[in-house]
Amino acid sequence: MSAPSVNLLSRQILVLHKSAGHVRFALPEALANPGSAAVIKAALLRIPGVRLVQVDAGTGKLGVHYDPIACSLPQLALVLKCSLEAAATAAARPTAASEPPASGIGEIGQQLARGLSRRKRWPGASSSVPWHNWRQRKRPTAARRQAS
Repeated sequence: MSAPSVNLLSRQILVLHKSAGHVRFALPEALANPGSAAVIKAALLRIPGVRLVQVDAGTGKLGVHYDPIACSLPQLALVLKCSLEAAATAAARPTAASEPPASGIGEIGQQLARGLSRRKRWPGASSSVPWHNWRQRKRPTAARRQAS
């Protein structure tokens, strides 16, 4: 039995629920097994900002809790798609209990994960203030405005 193509598998993955910081996917039957689940989980956990990945191989559900400031849903989807080939291969071969799961993330996924670790900056902000903390910088108070 040959493994399904990555394009076919990616088209069968459905988003069941999404909210800020949480997304739930329905995986196709070809990926609803412990070997594929371990590969997908390892790939998603390598993304900076991903807090928790839960895979239920019995029902084929994948839940991801993440920091929406550090990573986004399209970035999660890209890494998930990059891990599909390794996950399909893991489904075809039985894994030993002592063998650690393969990362399931190719060169593109590794480049993406490295790129995600770079923090975005708010335009015009000092280099030490991340863009999501721009309001925490000192602003002129009414007293300072009147003095000038």
